[in-house]
Amino acid sequence: MFIHPALVPIGAEYMDAHDLARMAGHEVGLVLCLLRLAIGGVLDAFPEIRFCLSHCAGGAVPLVGRFQGYLNRELLGTAGDPRQGTELPRPLAHYLRELYYDTGGFFGDLTAVLATLLLVPVDHVLFGTDYPQEIRDGEGKRAFVQAIQGMDLPLADREALLGGNAARLLGL
Repeated sequence: MFIHPALVPIGAEYMDAHDLARMAGHEVGLVLCLLRLAIGGVLDAFPEIRFCLSHCAGGAVPLVGRFQGYLNRELLGTAGDPRQGTELPRPLAHYLRELYYDTGGFFGDLTAVLATLLLVPVDHVLFGTDYPQEIRDGEGKRAFVQAIQGMDLPLADREALLGGNAARLLGL
């Protein structure tokens, strides 16, 4: 199941200037989706479904320490609260490693991709450009592919990122 941001993000009324809805609102929606899939029990209830979150899940993976800290219900005094006291059977990082992510959404910048790869196995990251929203021409796509080819990863991992992972996931 591929998950992409909604056209009108939650809270769009607060993002009506500076193109904030597209700049940040879409990504916030993906972060919320990632958390609801994990904390809401969807990933445990449906382990056979493979979810792919676009835009590296809105760049959420570097926030795992913050999320995990807020899941410490005893520390935060929310353990008995039926709405706030959700206990996960496994650490949040486990769920983040089960999901798939695409590299689109960042105009070809590798920052979110590299950050995602700090926690997520390379075989769970798929190439994406978010064409024509951000990378709008062949030169932009070429530059993004070349940037991934230049990453400090084994050749097999770079090739997997650029198509092998998607082919395997889709059974091609």
